[in-house]
Amino acid sequence: AVVSTQSTGPMMKFLGKEKQQIFATLVREYCATVIISLVRMHGKLLKILKQNKKTLFMKGEVSADKIEVAEKLSAQHSKLTINASTLADLLCETLPDLPSLHNLDDDDKDQGNGLGNATDMGEGHLWEDEDQKTFYRDILDLTGIVPQILYKRDTKEKDDGKNCGDKTD
Repeated sequence: AVVSTQSTGPMMKFLGKEKQQIFATLVREYCATVIISLVRMHGKLLKILKQNKKTLFMKGEVSADKIEVAEKLSAQHSKLTINASTLADLLCETLPDLPSLHNLDDDDKDQGNGLGNATDMGEGHLWEDEDQKTFYRDILDLTGIVPQILYKRDTKEKDDGKNCGDKTD
């Protein structure tokens, strides 16, 4: 029931030419809408990945929720990319060139975040090793470690210093 033509693709015998044109127009509009959705989703995914990378650089870790959102969006993006590519190939359309998701480092250098290159920080990590990370992240409660006698002496010295200042006036 399908006859192939050279210029416009397969032609169907059971539809008239006018209905075939209407159908072809609808499919091409649908393809354009899918491509627009792909571009928007790609931008959103890039934004989330950049935010996660910035958070990782500044705080040393990214919350599990943000990682999960990025993974879900990445999976949706992959499916939409494959489907849009297939649809565009069938309709002899071209997909726009999307920026690579793996080249986020280049964009950070262009924006100039004021922190210098990430390579200056030792492979782009905030912490040199795990010990340094735990030292700065897990600050101990010193009131439990330092004897209270030292606190009392320190407060007495401060009080004496205030009293001495009052007596000299």
